[in-house]
Amino acid sequence: MQSSVLKLSHINLYAQCAGAAKMITRTPKTDATEAQQEGILAHETLVELAHGRNAPNEATDEMIAHAVTYLESLTPLLEEDQVLKGFEVPVQLYLAHGHIVKGRADFLAYDEKTKTVIVHDYKYGHTPISAEYDLQTLIYAVAAYPMAKRALLAIEQPRSFAEKRSTYVYEKDKFMQAQIYARGVIFNAAQEDAELTPGAHCAKCPARAICPSLNYNALSLSESADKYPVTQETTPAQLSRELTFLSRVQTVVDARVAALRDEAAHQIASGSRVPGYTLKSASSRLEWMVDKAVLAALAEQYGLQLMKPPEPVTPLQAVAKGLPEEVMQLHAVRKQGALKLHEMTQREISKKLEA
Repeated sequence: MQSSVLKLSHINLYAQCAGAAKMITRTPKTDATEAQQEGILAHETLVELAHGRNAPNEATDEMIAHAVTYLESLTPLLEEDQVLKGFEVPVQLYLAHGHIVKGRADFLAYDEKTKTVIVHDYKYGHTPISAEYDLQTLIYAVAAYPMAKRALLAIEQPRSFAEKRSTYVYEKDKFMQAQIYARGVIFNAAQEDAELTPGAHCAKCPARAICPSLNYNALSLSESADKYPVTQETTPAQLSRELTFLSRVQTVVDARVAALRDEAAHQIASGSRVPGYTLKSASSRLEWMVDKAVLAALAEQYGLQLMKPPEPVTPLQAVAKGLPEEVMQLHAVRKQGALKLHEMTQREISKKLEA
């Protein structure tokens, strides 16, 4: 397996399914999703500000505010002359038979005095991630400073639905044990015959659309559910068995359905026809097309409060506050939401055939 196959950013997935590494390399390249594009822009904003440059033009006020807060949390480390540190630090881990696994850490620091490596990762998603169980930050520490005796891991998630920051410290023996486990995960993923293991993790796997194991298990479990014995009375034991079984079915089938929907949407967007399906805008929204200075002038002209720091209110909220709708329409534009896969009704199909 070539060095480019394994990515440190996928190590948490490899821990759940070692075979995912090989499958991901076979997956055709697709455009980044809106969420991925947003995450990329948020990281670009952070890097630019960290180096004293202006944020990208596309960066929102929210992105800039979160990046500034993150950088402020690093101030003590940035001001410490005796600590090595850097942003967007490339790291690589050497494996047997010449394999090299590469990645890039958002922020890395090393205190030679205490032999402590510090990894401070920045994630812009909503799903909470625990530093204690995140192998990505751990392997960054291991790969960057293998001589370290201690690791301090931190994950900053400004938009998390739970805690905004998660930290964990590995001391001496525990750090060594964690290193062995993380290296083992990567070693297993590097094998040509690495096993595919379907489960809840399939929902975020880039290879889910072409994974034969997910396909087989989803269909197999669906057929099994159809044959599941149904009784009039359910004992606690029967309830437990059925709930566990159907939960397993739902997890795998949902992942497979999501994969198929994504692939169908990609095929249609590429010009292919998928019978019974089309793409539709999920929603549309009004957005201001003028800067804050113009909105501030409108607010003063009509005696309204149109700002809710750090962003202005939405166009429709402005109308609700008393801004004339015709004035709002002069300064706003309706943007269509992302195209989503839509299963056509029989009436829609008939109308299309008539046309």
